[in-house]
Amino acid sequence: MRFLEQSFDIPSVVHVKEGAGTVLYFRVSLPLNHETVAVVPNMSRALMTALRAAERDHHWVKRVVFVGLDPILNAKSSDDTGFQATFTELLNCLRSLENEPVQVVWRTRAGINQLPQLKASRPVFQALAPRLAFEIGLPSLDPEHCEMLEGRGVEHPNERLRLAEILSAWEVPVRVRIDPLLPMLTDQRNSLDQFFETLVRVGIARVAVRYLVLTAERAHAIMPRLNRLHREMLKACFAESPWQQPAKGLSVYDGAQPFKRLPDHMRESGHQRVLHAASRVGIAVDIMDPVGSSSGVQVKSNRHRRPSKWREREKRMKARSNAQMDLFVAGRR
Repeated sequence: MRFLEQSFDIPSVVHVKEGAGTVLYFRVSLPLNHETVAVVPNMSRALMTALRAAERDHHWVKRVVFVGLDPILNAKSSDDTGFQATFTELLNCLRSLENEPVQVVWRTRAGINQLPQLKASRPVFQALAPRLAFEIGLPSLDPEHCEMLEGRGVEHPNERLRLAEILSAWEVPVRVRIDPLLPMLTDQRNSLDQFFETLVRVGIARVAVRYLVLTAERAHAIMPRLNRLHREMLKACFAESPWQQPAKGLSVYDGAQPFKRLPDHMRESGHQRVLHAASRVGIAVDIMDPVGSSSGVQVKSNRHRRPSKWREREKRMKARSNAQMDLFVAGRR
């Protein structure tokens, strides 16, 4: 494998508005083929240039997310052409952020191929603590599901879990990103219970979850890998959803493709199963596609409801410590 400094077609820096601030996505590399990986030239300089440009445009960058790390962290050998220079420049990027008031996220689906390099980098990680976190993508514990959703040659789930366990032991914050969650397949109670029990055993305390956003390209990749029953169930889940044009920030590097989102009632019930399974083992959950929003930000409904004696009674209740009563009242709305 060769790691060569060269530009690639997609932009290396993307700004996405999030709340009152901006998230800067910095893609450090892109595989061109099985033999060559393109790497951003002068990586640390390019990152600092992007931060200063955001300041001039009056954008408050609250988080820098490194993407495109998989070809580097999953490299089989540290002797590959250009690898050492690439990894050193990547660490220089982290060092350049030590005095910047931003959170730093390394987003990857890596295993432990480069564990010696990561171990030697612990002082850099510690210098950024607690602003640095690893975000490890893991849509399923089943390697066949991971290959179906992420493509061929991805790291085995067990290898990713080992990396998460090691980083947690080093007191480096680790969050697992369950993206995408597959309706009727990986979002069922038994699967979720097993998933979260496994995560808590390796020291994971937080996960981020998002349901599958279906595009024609993704459907073409997924459908042939499913058995007939699951294929028909997945088709039925999305049958009532219209095709939509992509909203800004929905996906950073997937391209502008029409998509279908799971219906709100199915997404909401699935989120509740996720929250319940996670709460049983004490894992916090960030829902990235909350119901009522197409961009990951909660929006208020403008629909007016008829007055209800139950809502009036609820307003008069000063103490609301009984959770069962809350559910009872909510159920009468």
